[in-house]
Amino acid sequence: MTDALRFSKYQASGNDFLIIDELEGPAVDLDVPALCDRWVGAGADGVIRVRPGGAAPFRFDLTNADGSSAEMSGNGMRCLAAYLREGGRLDVDEVDVETPAGLRHVTVRRDGSRVVRATVEMGTPNFTKAGIPMFGAAWETFLGQPFDVGGGLTFPASALSMGNPHLVVFVDEDPDRYHLEHIGPALEHHELFPERTNVELARVADGDVHGACARMGARRRRDARLRDRSLRGGGGRERGRADPAHRHRLVPRRSAPRGAMRGRAGATRRPGGPRVRRGGRPRRASVTARTGDRGRFGREPAVRSTDQPDETRQMTGIHRSPGMGGVAPYPFEELDRRAAQARAMGRELIDFGVGDPREETPAFIRDALVDALEPVSSYPRAAGLPELRDAIATWIERRFRARVDPDTDVLPVLGSKEIVFSLAQLVLDPPGGKDVVITTAPGYPIPERGARFAGGEVVRAPLEEDRMFLPDLDRVPQDVWSRAAILWINYPNNPTGAIATGGFLEEAAERCRAHDVRLASDEAYSELWFGEGPPPGVLQLSDRTNVLAINTLSKRSSMTGYRSGFVAGDPGLIADLKRLRPATGVTPQEFIQRASVAAWRDEVHVEENRERYRRKRDLLLDVFARHGVHVAGSVATFYLWVRVPTDQTSFEWALDLLDRGDIVVAPGSFFGAEGEGYVRMAMVPTVEACARAASALDDLLAEVLT
Repeated sequence: MTDALRFSKYQASGNDFLIIDELEGPAVDLDVPALCDRWVGAGADGVIRVRPGGAAPFRFDLTNADGSSAEMSGNGMRCLAAYLREGGRLDVDEVDVETPAGLRHVTVRRDGSRVVRATVEMGTPNFTKAGIPMFGAAWETFLGQPFDVGGGLTFPASALSMGNPHLVVFVDEDPDRYHLEHIGPALEHHELFPERTNVELARVADGDVHGACARMGARRRRDARLRDRSLRGGGGRERGRADPAHRHRLVPRRSAPRGAMRGRAGATRRPGGPRVRRGGRPRRASVTARTGDRGRFGREPAVRSTDQPDETRQMTGIHRSPGMGGVAPYPFEELDRRAAQARAMGRELIDFGVGDPREETPAFIRDALVDALEPVSSYPRAAGLPELRDAIATWIERRFRARVDPDTDVLPVLGSKEIVFSLAQLVLDPPGGKDVVITTAPGYPIPERGARFAGGEVVRAPLEEDRMFLPDLDRVPQDVWSRAAILWINYPNNPTGAIATGGFLEEAAERCRAHDVRLASDEAYSELWFGEGPPPGVLQLSDRTNVLAINTLSKRSSMTGYRSGFVAGDPGLIADLKRLRPATGVTPQEFIQRASVAAWRDEVHVEENRERYRRKRDLLLDVFARHGVHVAGSVATFYLWVRVPTDQTSFEWALDLLDRGDIVVAPGSFFGAEGEGYVRMAMVPTVEACARAASALDDLLAEVLT
């Protein structure tokens, strides 16, 4: 026996859904595949059940047309929002909705009583293969890689997830000429994507990205906005038999029948079945792109993190700063997860991946910390302890032969990372035309992340081996210099291990002063050098106007967990930082500061530390030299920048070292596309562990290079 079923039908951006209202009545048993069938049923890409939520007023549950459950659908959420608002279930224009993927925030825009646009916060794009999902190592990315689209055509492509997997193929002509309806289905079911993928074709021209999109198949879809007549509501009655097997079931989306096409939310069309085309959709959608983020000095197109489409915003129950869109997963988090999986299998790894020293913090520093503990604690002052500033100033004079005023030129900080990230918030001034931060690449990602969070644009200056990994400042266009607020340099350099010359530092400082740009020099590795003398630093410059140096005890004294460093230089900039810092509360605790005084005053432990790294370095350089493996830069820091000796990518070779030698290294691509072709080895394991690694490398290299 069958029962009558009441439903509403809505369409958004190419998907149509049946909405079953269960806010007041009992749950309904449905045969969803039959109901969604476009010949014998109502025809839809899926069924949305709206129920009372626990953490929010409403709960969204979507069953795909093949009977499987989906955790999330941006178009489905837009349809639900329109139904709730137009149907009187909602009397405000924004609401949190509970979904199997967590809370999502939805905002609608109305023209009278009609909803014409719905915005869903879909979250920050995920570029790792684990998050897409895409076959391959968990932390690997697929960005700008050659991709065979069939018919003898290969184009660069990138993969990411924005609630659903997306493969973006960059073609060299109008995307509409490539007939996406023909190549889309094959790419949608490509063997690299276990759960299928959306497919988009894009062409960059005149600063715009023009695209044609397939929503998991050949049908075109337009952007996230719901314009006039692109969101339609309807109602109906349909008969369907009960199917308890599909009630409240959450299972992975299964593959479509062979030869079938699948809509974005999972709807399938039988081979040879009717091709349903919905009205009101343009043949081509376009989004505006910005230049200057990823390209070299703005000559290549890129999209800023603040220019993400509405559906890629942070997925939370409340609005977030647009800067959160630029807070991508730190690449080493993925590396840690992969290594943890190997350890869980009982394998003993030698980890050269993350630059966290394993050496003991010297006992006299630990003793100084314990002695500084007081029964009653108090807030540390923003300017830091006078004796710490004095110890830092004395060290600067001893190390760089440069005098600084401890009261006006020096400020203790909570390690170097926090000031590297937050400096952009102090000096960026987009309304005043200073909205660009220049960084070097490959490089430490924090300067770029700090700039993006503060609403700035980023221009990357490439570091190339034939220039000894120094950026060519002449290649920076004048319009970039005029808009730049900061030039970040990092010497001794992470990841290349290169050092800067005094002449380069002078040139950089002069160029920055000429354009009212702050020269920020991250010198965290200044005390780890292996040549005849120490590398220079910007505090040695005769004119320190607009110049800041950042240093830390993390590497010098094996104190990463203490988070203690300093910034020194232009007294005007130091004064601005002092004004800002009482509001941020990031001064190190006083017992940390007193331990830091002891560390800055002693050089013996630094020399011993340097000698330990020299022994590790010699062990590894020897094995690479025996097998003809090129090590670039690497004259300072505790990093080796090793050229991949095979025809593999840096990530592929890193996987080989992990799988076959139990050795963890960081692929050069972790530090930007400019790092491809190298791996970085952080010489942080013990001397004994480095000796074991050298032996394992000897065997592996003998096998692959003979």
